[in-house]
Amino acid sequence: MDAIICQDLLRELRDAVAHDTVGAILLEADGPIFCVGVDPLAGEELFTIGRRMAKPLVAAVKGVAISGGVALLANAHVVVAAQGSSFGLTDIREGKWSESIYWAVARAIGERRALELCLTGRISRHRMR
Repeated sequence: MDAIICQDLLRELRDAVAHDTVGAILLEADGPIFCVGVDPLAGEELFTIGRRMAKPLVAAVKGVAISGGVALLANAHVVVAAQGSSFGLTDIREGKWSESIYWAVARAIGERRALELCLTGRISRHRMR
């Protein structure tokens, strides 16, 4: 997501939290890509906003979530993924490291698993069990 979309998302999330009539917030994407990146400046807040929300943040994923998209999902209180959805922390493939992405994911799944995902750059596909 570019900076404008990130700022729009942040504004929508803040507005939803502020409205008494909103009981929960649903994040979803229309298309084969959930999110493959996030603007670094907005990412800092997007990657921590779920921890500061009193309302449930639910993410419905159908498609691909990569790097910043995975960090955004890590902030959701509940993530529901369609069969065949793909997830990966692939910045390492480009010689990059995002500390904010790493910590967002590590808080959700643990440091060891997050480090493995960040260092390998593997993409995992969700399968029904």
